[in-house]
Amino acid sequence: MGHSMKSLHAGKELTALFLSLRKRTDAIVCLFLAVSLLRLSTEAWQDSITW
Repeated sequence: MGHSMKSLHAGKELTALFLSLRKRTDAIVCLFLAVSLLRLSTEAWQDSITW
């Protein structure tokens, strides 16, 4: 009985860890996309100026 409770608790901890990791990953991905878009728009802007 105690063993199953332990594994259940571990599963909950793993789920919480996964969710927090996923949130962090989403934030990193959003940041990366924002930086990429900014860089692309800046390059396009510079190209239009030099052209």
